[in-house]
Amino acid sequence: MPERDRGLIEACILRHDGAWERFVETYRSTIRASACCAGVKLGVVGADADELESYVYEKLLENDCHRLRAWRLQSRFSTYLVVVTRNLVRDYCTSARARSLRCEELSLADRDHVPYRNPVEEREWDALREQTVLSALSAVSDKQATIVRLRLGGKTLKEIAELTNRPMGTVSVENSRALDRMRKFVALQLVAPVETVQ
Repeated sequence: MPERDRGLIEACILRHDGAWERFVETYRSTIRASACCAGVKLGVVGADADELESYVYEKLLENDCHRLRAWRLQSRFSTYLVVVTRNLVRDYCTSARARSLRCEELSLADRDHVPYRNPVEEREWDALREQTVLSALSAVSDKQATIVRLRLGGKTLKEIAELTNRPMGTVSVENSRALDRMRKFVALQLVAPVETVQ
């Protein structure tokens, strides 16, 4: 096991400056090839290589890099990374396929059997979701908020990197940190004591 791998992984976990960019530069070809190969085998439709690669980066940074921390040094890191990437792409494809199947099942003939939804109530829920996201954006930096807004608008991490003229690794890290802070912000709001009206 090369010391370089171990040092780089530890630097990423500890969030040292430039570590994630070095990680992406070092392992990008491994992740991209593994993701594309797994995607083809699983027959994923509608997700390109960039989207699969971005998804893997996001998941590697998730929960304080718990997937990087899970590497136990029993195998080469590149071998471990291939297995993790394939599993992540399988999860991505399964959820994408499930969404696709649900959309197909809801054909025009089936719409009569869909439970009634009050359109006013639906709009209120949509407004509440939007308000929650907007208030959670106050917990992140302006750069991170820009990335989140662009992601919500459907942009991939690669597209955001091109739009903001920043490395994709940096954008990926900022996106992950922003989502983590936003989740914590929303969680705190949910457990905050509610003032009672006298």
